Amino acid sequence: YPARASAIRALAQDSVAVLPIAGDGARDAADHAGNAAGAATPALGGIVVGFRTPQRFDADTRAFFLALAQQCAQAIARARAYDAEQVARLEAEAARRAAEEANQAKSEFLAVMSHELRTPLNAVLGYAELLDLGIAGPLTDAQRQQLRRISASGKHLLGLVNEILDLAKVEAGRLEVRSETHSAWGPIEAAVMLTMPLAEERGVALRPTGDAARGVYFRGDLDRTRQILVNLLSNAVKFTERGEVRLRLVPDNADVLFEVSDTGPGIAPEQVELIFEPFRQADQTLTRRAGGAGLGLALARQLARLLGGDVRVLASEIGLGTTFGMTVPLRLPHAQAADTPARHT
Repeated sequence: YPARASAIRALAQDSVAVLPIAGDGARDAADHAGNAAGAATPALGGIVVGFRTPQRFDADTRAFFLALAQQCAQAIARARAYDAEQVARLEAEAARRAAEEANQAKSEFLAVMSHELRTPLNAVLGYAELLDLGIAGPLTDAQRQQLRRISASGKHLLGLVNEILDLAKVEAGRLEVRSETHSAWGPIEAAVMLTMPLAEERGVALRPTGDAARGVYFRGDLDRTRQILVNLLSNAVKFTERGEVRLRLVPDNADVLFEVSDTGPGIAPEQVELIFEPFRQADQTLTRRAGGAGLGLALARQLARLLGGDVRVLASEIGLGTTFGMTVPLRLPHAQAADTPARHT
């Protein structure tokens, strides 16, 4: 320490030991050797030990000094690591809060925009229905065909808007679900009826297995359970070019498992969890065969978890098909009064 040499020499001492505190706290071997490598060790500082009488620093004294310097270095390193950890924790907490606020703002925006879009869409569909009924006068066959295309496109767009609105409500913690006792056959029958037109259009056989469901009852929200099954069936039909889609029920002691199987292209293992993210599909190319915004599976899983269950891929094989499973509890997912609505966040 050339800058301190004059101050050290001015002290009333005849012997001095200068102990460098190594930057990594563990360079005692190099320091002990007293070679160039030890001298080049980055230092955090130093300890100056002065003696009023001449000293001969033997090996034991030298080892004690080096151990003292090493302990000091390790203490400083631990203190700095603790400070860095605290800073990192605070930064991570701030980033988490910022992300939650951004996600909340996004959900609020989607909810407001979806609501504002749904109102005029419903009006367009209403007027289209009135025209189709001949309220404004007779229509030609060509006009009626074009009007039905307008209605079909409007209903498709309204479905996307409703999915965005539901997803935004779930993420904002504003979606209410009910806990009531229902027959498992009810949502199966309703979901198959709603999905059958799409299956017939695509030439896909839709086969429900209802015998086991007629005597099984579950605890949950009937409308949301039906909505989940419709999303799963529609997704299966959409990705099945030929073959069939099956819906069956598998009860056990704790849950009711609805299985939806298709003979579609299958899902690669690395894509299994990605397909449950909003606006994601297994095929992200511009030339993908199936349309949609990629909200059906994300919304299905979110709704199922609100009901105390889940949606997951049970099995999938490339070229052979995929089986999705949706579970709903036989009992209440949370301790609450029966047949009452509950807002889940």
